[in-house]
This record gives sequence, C-alpha cells and structure tokens, in this order.
Amino acid sequence: MEWIKLNSKLISEAAYDEADLALHVRFHNGSEKVFSSVFKHTFENLISAESPGFFYATYISEHYSGNSKAPRRSR
Repeated sequence: MEWIKLNSKLISEAAYDEADLALHVRFHNGSEKVFSSVFKHTFENLISAESPGFFYATYISEHYSGNSKAPRRSR
C-alpha cells in the first residue's frame, strides 16, 4: 500500500488497499481513519481532486463509515 501526499489543509496523505477495498486517510493532526468497502475510483478521485478536503467532506465522510486509528507518534 502506497501513501500519496495530498495538497490539502485537512488531509496529509491517503492510501488504498485494493485487497480489502479500504481507504486510509491521514490528517495533519496525526489522526488516521480507515474506510471500508470503498471502490478504487473513489480513492483516485480523492487524490486527483482540486480540493481533496472538500472531496473528503462531501463524498467520503458523509457516505462511508470510518474507524479511527491512534495518531502516529513522531520519532
């Protein structure tokens, strides 16, 4: 699974796990959410959106249930 950095004030990076149909989203505050049953075209639209934060708020957070993961710790 490859993480893609996004040009967004909200989202730091995103990744897609094709085997599990899981969209992983990391935010600038260090938190991460994993969304299940997401088709690849949704991930592709997110990473190519003019405003990934708007796309996320409009098409992902409102339509998919996500599980929060613990924030990553800086090393």
